[in-house]
Amino acid sequence: MSRRLLALGTFASALSILSSRLLGFVREVLTAYFFGASAATDAFFLAWKIPNIFRRVLAEGGLEKVFIPFLKEGFDKNFVREVFFWLLLSSLGVSILLSLLSGEIISLISRGGDGNLASTLLGYLAFYLPFAVVSAYFSALLQYRKSFFLAYFSSALFNLTVIGFLLLFAERLGIYALVWGVLGGGLVQVLFSLAVAYRKRVLLPPKAGFGFKVKKFFKNLLPSFGSLGVGQISTLAEAFFATHAGVGVLSGLYYAFRLFQLPVSVIGVSTSRVNLSYLSTAGSRFSKDPRVLEFTLKKYLLRTGEIALYFAIPALLGLVLFSQPLVELVYKRGAFGGGDAERVALYLQLYALGLPAAALYPLAANIFYIKERFYLGFFLSTLWLAVEILLPAVGLFLLHLGGWVIALSYSLGGWITFLTLAGVSRSLNLFLRSLWRLKKFLPLWGLTAFVLLLPPVRDGGILTLLTVAVVGLLYLYLFRKEYISKRR
Repeated sequence: MSRRLLALGTFASALSILSSRLLGFVREVLTAYFFGASAATDAFFLAWKIPNIFRRVLAEGGLEKVFIPFLKEGFDKNFVREVFFWLLLSSLGVSILLSLLSGEIISLISRGGDGNLASTLLGYLAFYLPFAVVSAYFSALLQYRKSFFLAYFSSALFNLTVIGFLLLFAERLGIYALVWGVLGGGLVQVLFSLAVAYRKRVLLPPKAGFGFKVKKFFKNLLPSFGSLGVGQISTLAEAFFATHAGVGVLSGLYYAFRLFQLPVSVIGVSTSRVNLSYLSTAGSRFSKDPRVLEFTLKKYLLRTGEIALYFAIPALLGLVLFSQPLVELVYKRGAFGGGDAERVALYLQLYALGLPAAALYPLAANIFYIKERFYLGFFLSTLWLAVEILLPAVGLFLLHLGGWVIALSYSLGGWITFLTLAGVSRSLNLFLRSLWRLKKFLPLWGLTAFVLLLPPVRDGGILTLLTVAVVGLLYLYLFRKEYISKRR
């Protein structure tokens, strides 16, 4: 597999994810415009976190990392249909439980405030989960077919639907416009996924059954669920600490994390998922010769690590040096004021410190999935959770620091976990080699930092927008020249 094809797959998935994230920004801009960083948005974001936790565990992250390697020996229709049945059944069951126990769940992680509103919202939002699981299931099948762009495009349609609901109903329904937008967006996602799956000939109805292959699949899925579950516990911990840090902190962290997630999703998610798809292919072709397999795995990691760092380093510079103008450009309008912008900019800078680690972490984790060392990967992932609980607990309750310590704990946890994973898998040297191969871009990174620090560029106006666009297009042009046009 040439470096060019790997880069093309990464670019296709990144383009699809980017379209979704940009529409997600429009969604967040409208949310900030209509509702600001208020008690109502705190209630919505708190309720919205709960089904998203189960979405990430049952669907996107946990499913694909185990499901795709299981398809390396061929498209087993019975296996695929049986997995679909159990995923659909479990997601419906979890949704019903979340809705029935919404009050108790919210009371466990919130100290009060708009807890009643949050529990009411959770009762509705819980039923987004089956939509998300079905979409993620078909997304994994499309990745198996190497249709990376279509695999992720349903998320863009989801965001577009929520935007429509906000524009049409925000003034009439208030925060409930977001709730109905989420449910409507989930339905649109499923309809799109079904249509694309039919076109790619992977649309099969669910089938009740629990064959040997399905048993093995769920056995291997358990540590993946545990690993992702640990990550989602950290999400709950963030919500718990944020509600104790003051009104608006949870919303501020959410707005900052959404900005931070744009480069993380485009870089980390696209490179890791394409990497996993090709690593699975390598495993099926060379599994009989461990030495050849090891060489192939390292080759793919070196290439995808280089691509990830090519985008991660300038993104880190941009978010740290350009946080205030960027936050003002995206959010500062309507109910979102200047004080909110300063707080969100600080959170964004602290999140950004962990961007390279967040982008490289899934690549290092893929080594454990391909080698079926699921339980070791699960154990090491708990390090991130430990940092995200211990540091805010000490910072908020003992040292009485602000909500910014929550964002800092995310970055520190990311670096500690990535370095541990890379060290245990003996792949740290590969990532250092990936960084060394980018040394020719040092002058460009310096020029980028210089431009972003110019006072006229930081005014938050049209020049700010043009600078972001020009810098982004420049890096895309160089990526095409260095990684796609060259056949290496």
